[in-house]
Amino acid sequence: MLKNPKYIYGPSDRLIPANINFGEFMLKKINENNDKIALINGSTHEQQTYHQLQQEAINLAVSLTHLGVKKGDVIAISSENRREFWSTLIGSSCTGAIVTTINVGYTNDELKHVMSISKPKYIFCSPFAYKTHMKIYKTLSHLKQIFIFGDESPSNTILYKDLAIASNDKTNNVKRYKITRNVTFEEFQVVDVEGQNDVVLILYSSGTTGLPKGVMLTHLNVITLCSPSFVLPPLKPLNITPWYHSMGLLSTLANFCKGVTSVYLPKFEVELYLKTIERYEISQLAVVPAMLIALCKSNLKYDTSSVQIIFCGAAPLYEETAEAVKQRFPSAQAILQGYGMTETTLAISVNFNPDKIGSVGSVISHTVAKVVNPETREPLGPNEKGEICVKSIMGMKGYVGKDRRDDFDDEGFIKTGDIGYYDEEGYLYIVDRLKELIKYKAYQVPPAEIEAVLLKNPDIRDAGVIGIPHPTAGEVPLAFVVLQPGKTLTEKDVQDFVAERLSNPKHLRGGVKFINEIPKTQTGKILRKDLRKMFKSAKSKLENSLSVMKKMLKNPLYVYGDEVVGVPSHLNFGQYMVTTMWNHGDKIAMINGITDERLTYRDIVKDAMNIAVSLTRIGVKRGDIVAICSENRQEYWSTFIGTSCTGATFTATNSAYTKDELLHVLNISKPKMIFCSQHAYKVHEKTLRSLSYMEKIIIFGPDRPPNTLLYNNLVKNNTNITLENFRAADVVGQTDTAVILYSSGTTGLPKGVMLNHLNILTTCNMSSTMNPKESSLTITPWYHTMGLIGNLRIFANGCYFIYLPKFDSDLYLKTIERYQIVQIVVAPPVLVALCKFQSNYDVSSVKLVYSGAAPLRSDTIKAVKDRFPNVTSVLQGYGMTEATFGVTRDSYDTAHLSKTGSVGRVVSSCIIKVVDIDTKAPLGVNQPGEIYIKGPLVMKGYIGKDRSEDFDDEDFFKTGDIGYYDEDRCFFIVDRLKELIKYKGYQVPPAEIEAVLLQNPSIRDVGVVGIPHADAGEVPRAYVVVQPEANVTEDEIKNLVKEKLSNPKHLRGGVQFVKEIPKNPSGKILRRKLRDMSQIRNEAKSKL
Repeated sequence: MLKNPKYIYGPSDRLIPANINFGEFMLKKINENNDKIALINGSTHEQQTYHQLQQEAINLAVSLTHLGVKKGDVIAISSENRREFWSTLIGSSCTGAIVTTINVGYTNDELKHVMSISKPKYIFCSPFAYKTHMKIYKTLSHLKQIFIFGDESPSNTILYKDLAIASNDKTNNVKRYKITRNVTFEEFQVVDVEGQNDVVLILYSSGTTGLPKGVMLTHLNVITLCSPSFVLPPLKPLNITPWYHSMGLLSTLANFCKGVTSVYLPKFEVELYLKTIERYEISQLAVVPAMLIALCKSNLKYDTSSVQIIFCGAAPLYEETAEAVKQRFPSAQAILQGYGMTETTLAISVNFNPDKIGSVGSVISHTVAKVVNPETREPLGPNEKGEICVKSIMGMKGYVGKDRRDDFDDEGFIKTGDIGYYDEEGYLYIVDRLKELIKYKAYQVPPAEIEAVLLKNPDIRDAGVIGIPHPTAGEVPLAFVVLQPGKTLTEKDVQDFVAERLSNPKHLRGGVKFINEIPKTQTGKILRKDLRKMFKSAKSKLENSLSVMKKMLKNPLYVYGDEVVGVPSHLNFGQYMVTTMWNHGDKIAMINGITDERLTYRDIVKDAMNIAVSLTRIGVKRGDIVAICSENRQEYWSTFIGTSCTGATFTATNSAYTKDELLHVLNISKPKMIFCSQHAYKVHEKTLRSLSYMEKIIIFGPDRPPNTLLYNNLVKNNTNITLENFRAADVVGQTDTAVILYSSGTTGLPKGVMLNHLNILTTCNMSSTMNPKESSLTITPWYHTMGLIGNLRIFANGCYFIYLPKFDSDLYLKTIERYQIVQIVVAPPVLVALCKFQSNYDVSSVKLVYSGAAPLRSDTIKAVKDRFPNVTSVLQGYGMTEATFGVTRDSYDTAHLSKTGSVGRVVSSCIIKVVDIDTKAPLGVNQPGEIYIKGPLVMKGYIGKDRSEDFDDEDFFKTGDIGYYDEDRCFFIVDRLKELIKYKGYQVPPAEIEAVLLQNPSIRDVGVVGIPHADAGEVPRAYVVVQPEANVTEDEIKNLVKEKLSNPKHLRGGVQFVKEIPKNPSGKILRRKLRDMSQIRNEAKSKL
């Protein structure tokens, strides 16, 4: 019979015995390499020899047969990569059973679906898999027995090691589930099979319907793969792909047959991966493009000169990535790409020709490919695009429970659903999407599966899903949604709906777009090409944001930052800080200015990782709230970062709060646990013990009160934690709350400001002129936005700071002299105090002064320059907790352009508009109005408060501050920052003081304003209306406030008794009139 000239043929150079049991084939291959090392765990360095692998597989096969396993039974494995996996797979195959491998990351619904396909009688589980899916297993009537890897056996389960590791009893082979002696290779007999027909593996793949299907691979399929036609030098591979995945499973089996030592890692971490290459002199890598990109972008220096061959599959490798790989691994002789699928036992073609850029190679042996017209099914010639069809000795038997005719043509070719062509030399090229699947980090994400879930939502009428490009993940899913008439859903509603029902790769990272109709063919098939066209005109979420900003620039009434900070939107802020700070090495991060105690970056990171692991062990999980109540001390930062790594939300409270104030803020956030200094615990113990939601109290310091935990014990519990084996919890950076801080709005009572991971990451990634060799001195409490976020920026930039637990002028100036401080960050009252304090300390090292939290007057600026003669710049800014830190600031680079009274220009990634207070129309240059802000720095919202009250229709946050900008886009704040009183950098809400005063039955009404104070900025003054015939003194009112509220809120401005509080028709206090009354009073005093 003549070959068809329009078919591409691989060589036929192998004779594969058709009726051999795959398990027997593997045992013979393993026996040839008995004394060699088969597997090494690159993380724990545990080794397994080929002899141990062979012995455990044989023992397991004998034990399973004794338990009743027979030919045709299905045995499942659900486990992360661990040594027991391979002896279980090979041993089960020897019994004639069929093995199916399960993704440990499946959701309950996904697990139920695949188990309903294969219906296993037995399952081997890792402890993690058992704990995750135990309830599902118990509902499956077809599941007879569960086996557990590890040392602990839950009830009604059997330990793997009892089946596979002999107890050296010479009398019997098996006693009550336990293997009692090692059965030798020579005496062991496998079950006979028909290699061409009998199924050995059921793996899971997805086709055009999208739902996972069970791919049946025969003994002959897998044996053929393990007998490669091409010869490579003996190589040591590094395996990172999960073994339940066809790429990891089948490639490792092929390596066993070559007798090489395979090094494996349980998960991918860039530094651990590179360190493992260096330690074990790895010569062969098998990776997916997303991993290669991460490796190429890393600046870590490890010796990778041993790498000779790099196999890349599961997704296309772009030319620019290939070039970067050559730079990263200069000794690599070849970067081999291929094309394959689970249905062809992994491989169809491999490219060994470096001149064929973009090709997936020539067809491998015992394989025939053709490219057909999708409509006529006629074979096409060279360079004609069509559907690729494949016929091979490695082609699957079929899908479980599915008619072959749907997936095979009349000649027995598998219809791949992929569009491509071949050139004159028979090299294949893939030019369109591999089926309709989305390739997310080598995972095949079926759009139809996501669509099926979306259509379960009663508010969704129709849906279509496509993959959109992503720089590191390859592709991410984007959903187009048609809502039911009269129904409303937000993008987050839809994303959360999918996240609750599908595993991580299938989450809608590409976003959601609401449309009127899903484009379809006459037969009802979704026209995904049309959806992709719609996407191109409506950008991805980040691109769309930039596009909107560009359009807004045409409006001269909007003011923009100079640049956009690009931050990975789904990164855990804690993981970012751990990685970034670790890379700063053993540099000093912080110094206690009193004790001179020093912490390096790695000291903080090690403690943070230990805290994260310990908190997870005691029950902290994503979404929980963990509080801290402490003065500035070294444990603060490892607690903050470690908490973030767990996925929990961190909230910082003022240790000087009164009982009522602490109760108020804790009832907003309802933390599950709290870290306390000894002082804070002593002051607030009774309050903390009264809270039903407070499960644990953790103490800083050496002494442990009853029913508390010690921080020191938590950081010492996990000495084996390293950067390589540590991983923070996954979060959705744009929506998950990382920090809750407390701010006050027009109502005056503190509100919980929710800052997400993206807010903080954006702040930490903003451009900075910080010099790592220059020191900063910080005095601001770390529960305050200025202290907390400001110091994170210092850490992110690899600088260091000296801190003091409280402000004292003499100590502050002495610290400047001792540590040669270059930068100081202070509030105006501190600057005023420093300028007035008489001393002879050497402060010539100070070059930069940053001031925030309150306006800085021109006379103060002059006094600062007199006090610190070498200061080149006094930089001011404008910000708020709701904007994560700063909205405008002076820049060191543009300090020469600073203007007296200005708070600087808009920071990067932020947009500001100034609107008319009444009409809300945008205003132009030099027109005072309310300041609105927008951008990735702006908070998620207030806890328990409708966003619509604080954000406008364009999603700008209403600051409540009055200001304007000039022709140079410099901003000026001309009226009070909201209605707050700025006392020494603290925000004092008048309404909070008013609420306390109104508790006094002798007081009928009250209004509070801030009045100017030479040193403190402002102090509170109360205007009081007394009840008829009541008698209350100024001292009684002052003492009431002292008893109820913390120090900054005391009535240092005095009390004035009036007949009426001025208000507008809606009842809002007219504070301007109160200030006018205050001014009249002051003028009267001055005349006297």
